[in-house]
Amino acid sequence: MYLLGNNGVSSVFFFTLSIFFFHISASVINDVSDIKVDSINAPDRLLPRGLISKRSLVVMFGALFSLGLICGLVVDWLYAIIAATLGSLYVIFYSFILPMKSNPLGSFLYLSASGLALPMIGVGIINRSLDLQTLILALLLIALGSCASISSIKDIKGDSLMNKKTFAVLLGFNRSKIFSSILIFIPLFLYPLLPLYLGLSPIFYWLLIIPGIIRFFLVYKVNRASEPNVLSKYGLVYRIIISVDAIILVLSKS
Repeated sequence: MYLLGNNGVSSVFFFTLSIFFFHISASVINDVSDIKVDSINAPDRLLPRGLISKRSLVVMFGALFSLGLICGLVVDWLYAIIAATLGSLYVIFYSFILPMKSNPLGSFLYLSASGLALPMIGVGIINRSLDLQTLILALLLIALGSCASISSIKDIKGDSLMNKKTFAVLLGFNRSKIFSSILIFIPLFLYPLLPLYLGLSPIFYWLLIIPGIIRFFLVYKVNRASEPNVLSKYGLVYRIIISVDAIILVLSKS
């Protein structure tokens, strides 16, 4: 919101909360739909272990989604309505009706867009500025967030057994590591385009050293992985990359 000119502290605060509650509620309902896969990929989670019921998770989803809606209404009515309607349909279709995770493109887009691009589109709605420039910026942010693709690689075993055709299942373990490494590296060439859309100061290019080093580290670890489960412990690293990208964009705002 700061990057696109909305500097109100309360607006930024409640928008952040709305994104948080919407995102975590989607994760809750996704756990309900993925219980069989998680029993293989993540047997330590509460639902596969029987420590929480599906009904409790559905109630939790409703509560968290409602909190996201309330926070969204504080910021902007149109944003809240679109998030409540299209957002809820997106989650339901993704998890149950037309599972996006069951096809290569859907699994890639869900992982890559969630961190930076979807919140940016949300701000575009709030600012009534969903023009071509904002959409191009969203595409750039999808590329920046594509480092999250390693999440599909670590889940190959369970996704394959459950016939989920993610890009990692389609490519296989070794080729998906190469593909993911390319996705992690691509932003190094796309970073210079961001100042064209956001009016960033020259310090941006110096700050790029930080995510650049982390990206090289992640690529090294991805290619060193001998089996999919090894990549589970690097989920935090790609989240750090996405967070660092957001922070340096804000710090570089002219």
